[in-house]
Amino acid sequence: MFDGIRADLQPDVEVYAWDIRQALPSISTPLMAPDPDIQLELGAVLDTAYARSRYDRKLRYSGPPQPLSPDDSEWIASVVNRVGD
Repeated sequence: MFDGIRADLQPDVEVYAWDIRQALPSISTPLMAPDPDIQLELGAVLDTAYARSRYDRKLRYSGPPQPLSPDDSEWIASVVNRVGD
């Protein structure tokens, strides 16, 4: 079974980073040998998933956001604090 990581690169990985204000990047996606890697445009993937799942009909962006539960707020704060460490 192919696990998405090239055997000759293990344990090395590629890490992609971008700022929240930047467009989502294209990433190199490995295929099975002998096929070369392809570029996967993450922005296009997200746009397609959003359109096909019809989130524009399910999510109401015109009103104020619904408040988070205290448990969810606490969880988000813990994640943000861990990232800052």
